Amino acid sequence: MIEPEMVFPAGTASHRRTDARLQFGVGLPGIERMEASFARGGFAPHRHDRYAIGVTLSGVQSFQYRGAQHAGLPGEGHILHPDEVHDGVAGTEAGLRYRILYIDPALIRQAIDGRDLPFVAEPVMPRATVSPTLLASLRDLNQPLTELERVDLITSLADTVQKGAGRAPERPARGWPTRCRPFETSS
Repeated sequence: MIEPEMVFPAGTASHRRTDARLQFGVGLPGIERMEASFARGGFAPHRHDRYAIGVTLSGVQSFQYRGAQHAGLPGEGHILHPDEVHDGVAGTEAGLRYRILYIDPALIRQAIDGRDLPFVAEPVMPRATVSPTLLASLRDLNQPLTELERVDLITSLADTVQKGAGRAPERPARGWPTRCRPFETSS
């Protein structure tokens, strides 16, 4: 997760100052939700042990990832693979605001039936490819997700990372994903 030492301190050589505001939302096991905003500065290079999947709300999200500079505009999404070093700063004087989910990779692996974790080489998602389910899960961070919303979110994110990695999302032959079977009743 985000640790205080990841935020650039005031007066560093890299940035004049930061005024980061982090708001953590109600999460669920394996899912954390957060909003970050700042006018200057940002996050020093760091890594997460989870997928970081989010959406830029305002400003320009500028970040170094896998040796390249990237920028996310409002409405665009981003996917960062677990354990990949990255930073994050406001790309303009207008500042930056984004919301993000941190997803345990075990949930993605379970949703894709134990296959290898998908690696998304291009971390910025065009606006048209951002999942409505992701957007809904980030709408109100203080509103808890139901179990049905959680399953829908994990399934949607598994599809998103598979597509981003150039894989077609796969479904079990029975028509019901193994991760979301209907209720079974006894007679």
